[in-house]
Amino acid sequence: MPPDRDDLIDGVVGLLQQFGLELAFIDPVEENKVERIAPLLERLEDLIGEADDLPEPVVMAMIAIRRWVDDRIAVDRCLNAETILLFQEWQPWMIAAVTAWKRRQAVAAAPAAWARGARPSIWPTPEEADAPAAPAPPGA
Repeated sequence: MPPDRDDLIDGVVGLLQQFGLELAFIDPVEENKVERIAPLLERLEDLIGEADDLPEPVVMAMIAIRRWVDDRIAVDRCLNAETILLFQEWQPWMIAAVTAWKRRQAVAAAPAAWARGARPSIWPTPEEADAPAAPAPPGA
C-alpha cells in the first residue's frame, strides 16, 4: 500500500532538512566527499518516486541535483565550491516547492539554469562574464 500523501511529503521535507544540516558541514576543501550527501539523495529519490502527483518543477529539480552529483562522481567524488553553491540554492527552493505541493498550491518554476546545467543563479552566465565592462561615467 502506498504511503499517505501527507506522510510521504512530510518524509520528503524531513530528508530535505537533513540534507540542509549535512550541507552546513560540507567544506569545498575538507569534508567534501559526495558520499556525505549521496545516501540522503538516494533516499529522497526513492521516497519521491512513490508520489503520484509530483509537480513538474520538483521533477526537474530532482533531475538537476542528480546530474550535479553524478558529474562530481565522474570527476573526483568531491563537492567543489560551485556544486556546494548549487546545493545551497536547491535545498531551500525544494523546501518551498514541497511545502506548496503539500498545500496543493502552485509550485514555482525552478531556476532555468538548473535545466540547462548552468551555474547557480547568483553567478553571471558565461555571456555576462564575457561582456565588456560598462564605460566609466564622464569625469570618473
